[in-house]
Amino acid sequence: MLTVAALTTGVLYAWGLPPFERRAEITAGEVCAPFGDASNALPALDTVLPDRPEYSFSRSGNGPRSVGGSWVGYRLGCDVRSADGSVLLYSTAEFTDYEPARQDWIDEVLIHGSDDTQTFTAGTLAVVGDGQAAVNVPCLSTKQAALGPQGLQVGVYLREYERPASAALRQSLADLAVSAAHYAHRDARCDLPSKLPDSAPRLTRSN
Repeated sequence: MLTVAALTTGVLYAWGLPPFERRAEITAGEVCAPFGDASNALPALDTVLPDRPEYSFSRSGNGPRSVGGSWVGYRLGCDVRSADGSVLLYSTAEFTDYEPARQDWIDEVLIHGSDDTQTFTAGTLAVVGDGQAAVNVPCLSTKQAALGPQGLQVGVYLREYERPASAALRQSLADLAVSAAHYAHRDARCDLPSKLPDSAPRLTRSN
């Protein structure tokens, strides 16, 4: 019986079948632009994505939208899917209040909810929780925005995650949110400084 079990395990492993699924290697060319520079995004994606034999990336949204020379809207994102089409991870970026109330904003962007959050220095506000991270970035001045000063709300969200999340996972989610925020700030043609760090953000305890 042990020999049969061992052979079965060996076959499952060799063919990359559950629970021994082989992890696909993601190349820089596969990473869609909203995740930011591939050299920054790839290490974070390798950490946060669950093991799957195949990944696909798809961009969503239309980017910046203007009326009469002033920007009035922005929406952009990227989905990472497995071979069966299920979403593993997605990002979002859209216009929001320039300087939102801290707790109201955290309650809004942490869509999974979280009893254990950490903040980090990036943009106007930045927070990471279980399976999610978000950054609010200054973007448009009154001169450039039709509706007054606007910020960009950028978030990355895992569909499946464990509670509590490991320190490495949280750090990678924060890194990926900052990378996505750098891209959105450029793509939305912002005229205000982003206040985003050039290196990995340092997480601090919030709750």
